[in-house]
Amino acid sequence: MREKKIIMVIMFFVLSTISYGKGFLGINGNLFFPSDKDYKEVYGNSMIYPELEIIYSVKNNIFLFGGYGYFSKTGKTIGDLKEDAKSSRGILSFGAGYDIELNEKTDILVKFGIARIGYKEEAMEVKKEGNKIGFLMGAEFMYKIGERFFTKLTVGYMNGKDKIDEVNLNLGGFKTGIGIGLRF
Repeated sequence: MREKKIIMVIMFFVLSTISYGKGFLGINGNLFFPSDKDYKEVYGNSMIYPELEIIYSVKNNIFLFGGYGYFSKTGKTIGDLKEDAKSSRGILSFGAGYDIELNEKTDILVKFGIARIGYKEEAMEVKKEGNKIGFLMGAEFMYKIGERFFTKLTVGYMNGKDKIDEVNLNLGGFKTGIGIGLRF
């Protein structure tokens, strides 16, 4: 149910910015490298996830952004039992940034913001879920294809921490990705 509300907020934001002609809508394919060593041991060193992103130019080269990404991963618990484990995360991000125009075709966007990281962990018939607020920073290299379309390369870092039953969780990590988008 939460995901439907998030999608509705994003759609409202898209529809409200279309009339101004200062927005970008993009979809990224991200490769995420988690920072938590126990998480990597159970689920692997990286995971791929999609992310929808909206960027709106506010004034001159300053912009606001919002995005939502989701991934789910299965693995085996640490230790001798090797029970099935499942993890999922929904990442809702907001922030601001600065657009550095290199030439008429290329831009570098520098971004800083916050992320609401929702998570669910299931292992050995125990389910834990929660969400934490963390920070993020990143950069995007955008290349314009014609007047309305663009491709982009992204790199960034996200951080968020929580504690479940005396176990510290690091919900963040590095990400890199590629994307396509539309200027509206």
